[in-house]
Amino acid sequence: MVIETGTLAVLDRLHERAGLFAWRDTLQIVRRWVASPAEEAAALLRAVTALDAVEPTVVPAGAAEQLALYDPEGARWHFVSRDLIL
Repeated sequence: MVIETGTLAVLDRLHERAGLFAWRDTLQIVRRWVASPAEEAAALLRAVTALDAVEPTVVPAGAAEQLALYDPEGARWHFVSRDLIL
């Protein structure tokens, strides 16, 4: 998968604002979980359960003030201002 440089810069800013400075390392860990689900079952289940528990919220375009980022290692949600991507 190829991600454009500008998109990576936005992702970096979002994760850094959330205090998730090592998000690229975490992404590699999650890829290992997905590649070896039997070995990483507990961590993978925790992440999938957290994501499944979220009730989708539909807001009009431009009305959202925050974005939610999930930290699968810490099993926590982090909220950051949407103005970082505008």
